[in-house]
Amino acid sequence: MSQTLKEAPLTTRNARAKLDLGLYWRGVDPDIHLGYRKGKRGGRWLVRWYEGKGVYRQHAIGTADDALDGDGTHTYSFSQALTAARAHVAAARAGSLAISALPPLTVQKAVEDYIALRERREEQLKGPGGMRRDYRSRLTKYVLSDPSFSANLLAGLSEIELSRWRNAFPSSLAHATVRRTCSDLKAALNGAARTYRSTLPAHFTVIVKNGFSFGYDVAPTTRDYQILSDAEVRRVIEASRHVDDEEEWEGGLARLIAILAATGARFSQAVRIKIKDV
Repeated sequence: MSQTLKEAPLTTRNARAKLDLGLYWRGVDPDIHLGYRKGKRGGRWLVRWYEGKGVYRQHAIGTADDALDGDGTHTYSFSQALTAARAHVAAARAGSLAISALPPLTVQKAVEDYIALRERREEQLKGPGGMRRDYRSRLTKYVLSDPSFSANLLAGLSEIELSRWRNAFPSSLAHATVRRTCSDLKAALNGAARTYRSTLPAHFTVIVKNGFSFGYDVAPTTRDYQILSDAEVRRVIEASRHVDDEEEWEGGLARLIAILAATGARFSQAVRIKIKDV
């Protein structure tokens, strides 16, 4: 495309009918070209435009009016395709400008979004005065306070960088704190992958997954200890059934206690479970 564009006769059906099968271009302006791809059963319009630094983008517009008259929606005449091409490039460039005006997507941004989401969820469950959990203090202490890590752009984050962060925890730090901090950061990064999926690399979630499984395993394969014995757990479940009967709760408490015993989930997690989840 660095060579001079060879203009093709594309403006009428008769002109296009004389072309051999293949792809042809016609200039709209120095950076935008309207294309026509001729196949055995007709042609299709497309547009390409220059974004800078040797990068071009391309978009399919629709079917050419080689057989049916153009309606500007499904089938396009040359003039209709030209109008659609200009409109699409203008919208794409406006979107690129809007994205470039946004704050850079960094680890810090992902963590701050995650904390805000968790706090909004807690307010819905407990009200504005509800107790805050310690995820904010953990993430602030071990992520946000480390600018060499938190300033990393998400688009350039690597498994090695995540592994280095994990290995930097003090050896004296409680294993549970390391595990919970890693879980919170992983959730924050996966949340950013969903929110900003249009601007992040497609393999970003793979990097997050590999980054938290690379090197030593921070999560123990079994629980360090079990507070209640199996017999005590059964007695708690049985007691919850008696309370259900006395209070006429129709088994709601017993089912909740059974879920807690079977899954090890936190109470705040269990109350959000829907029937489809189990």
